[in-house]
Amino acid sequence: MTTSLAQFQATTRQLWQAWQAKTITSELIFEMVMQNPTLCTELVQRVLPELEVGSLHLVNPQQNVHSALLARAVRYDIYAQDAAGRTFVLEMQVKDEHDLAERIRYYQGMMDQLLLRAGALGPFLDLMAGNVNNKDKFIAQIQAEIKSIKTNQEKWLENMLYELKMQERFDAGEEQGLNTERNRTVQKFIAWSRQRGADQATVVTDLAELYGISKQEAQRYYDQAQLTDSH
Repeated sequence: MTTSLAQFQATTRQLWQAWQAKTITSELIFEMVMQNPTLCTELVQRVLPELEVGSLHLVNPQQNVHSALLARAVRYDIYAQDAAGRTFVLEMQVKDEHDLAERIRYYQGMMDQLLLRAGALGPFLDLMAGNVNNKDKFIAQIQAEIKSIKTNQEKWLENMLYELKMQERFDAGEEQGLNTERNRTVQKFIAWSRQRGADQATVVTDLAELYGISKQEAQRYYDQAQLTDSH
């Protein structure tokens, strides 16, 4: 499908507006902010106040972080180590529809520890909820980092690539879902027609007319139904 210049400009404008509206809860913004070792170290220290974390260094370079976001082969956001060789993985998870029950059980088990750490984490949790407390030095530094990121042309292009790739995947998934539903409906129609005693030629013709497809494609659907029945 050809995209006109006007369509491209409109899409770019929408992406830019969305980019400027992003906060720390955005996966990409979170990862870009946590590329700053000082901010990454401070967040880990607030989450794990019982540890003396020291200075962290990032194990995964920026391009690998971005690739992981697109590939999702292994979900991680920031992968860092301290001087003692301990590994820390930071992930921004705002919602998840796939393993909600498991996560609820996990979070219930962690509740006491989270409550104990709420004092140090409070300002960051408030920031995630949209309440900015710039009196907290750490939060002010995060906000300054986000502002710097949003004015960085390279970061903007990285974001645009990410959003376009995500849209491509969404469109592909949506199309696959429609095709799956259509195939299910077609198979039901074929089964219903055969139960009524319609012969193969009649079913194929009716199928082609009903769905606006060629008789060759209709025949493939019919052959698929027969193959399924034989198993």
